Amino acid sequence: EVLVVGYLITRLEQLGWRFSFWVPGEGPAAEQLRERGHDVGTAERLLRFSVKSLRQPPGPLGRLRATPGYVRAWRSWLSAQDAALVHANSLLALPEVVTRPRGGPPLVLHTHEVLARDAKGIAAGLLSRRADAVVSVSEAAAGELRRHRIHSTVVYEAVPDPGPRERARRDDGLVVGTLGTVSKRKGSDLFLAAVRGVQARRNGIEFRMVGPLVVGGERPWAEGIADAARRSDVELRSGVEPFAELAEWDIFVLPSRMDPCPLAVLEAMAMGLPVVGTRVGGIPEQLGSDAGLLVDAED
Repeated sequence: EVLVVGYLITRLEQLGWRFSFWVPGEGPAAEQLRERGHDVGTAERLLRFSVKSLRQPPGPLGRLRATPGYVRAWRSWLSAQDAALVHANSLLALPEVVTRPRGGPPLVLHTHEVLARDAKGIAAGLLSRRADAVVSVSEAAAGELRRHRIHSTVVYEAVPDPGPRERARRDDGLVVGTLGTVSKRKGSDLFLAAVRGVQARRNGIEFRMVGPLVVGGERPWAEGIADAARRSDVELRSGVEPFAELAEWDIFVLPSRMDPCPLAVLEAMAMGLPVVGTRVGGIPEQLGSDAGLLVDAED
């Protein structure tokens, strides 16, 4: 995602825009933005959105006590920017959306999620009203916001054109893989179950699971899936360039339980790969009626 954002920023800078960034904690995003020469403000945001994550060290009280200091740092940084527009990236930025100084520049909330129909989704919908405008990455995501009477414009996500790069031709069997964070949402366990089912029927297929392990309270589950994948001779990779990796594949699979508009599907399509995806979120919008094979979630 940082690569795509970098591409868009470059185009907008050519039109005279200037950018500075607030990142909730040091990490790869802040590092890459600094390498690109951008001003980056940051402070560690210990606030989490689930009870399980809140219980992680330093614990709920420690995380809640740290929140006022984080908010002060964020508000102070924003006030010093003399910004014309604030772009809040995803519902994960709702704490910053809600606590921004009143009377400041207009704020666009860019949602990459489909609101769940539960208490957390209702709360997120209410908090989203603090934005001046809302943009969603698919009709699936926008539709849930409209249920909360929030107008949301759809701007589909995109990936750079990989150019004339061709996929490698192999004579020694198929390569089938999934690309995305190892997590329940991406259906990593479903991919592994499908792998085992295919392995029981035929040989000559190499399976790959590419992406980092999810962070937070779900991490132990993801580590268990990674260990089970290794035992099933699934090759695990992370930190790769997507187009270079996909050039070695024959079939791309994304068995997500929910996905508003996954970039990996677009990257696979851009490389001309056959796509198997679940009929959830924005994936049907990406594949339409004839650009891939859709299956029901959990199947």
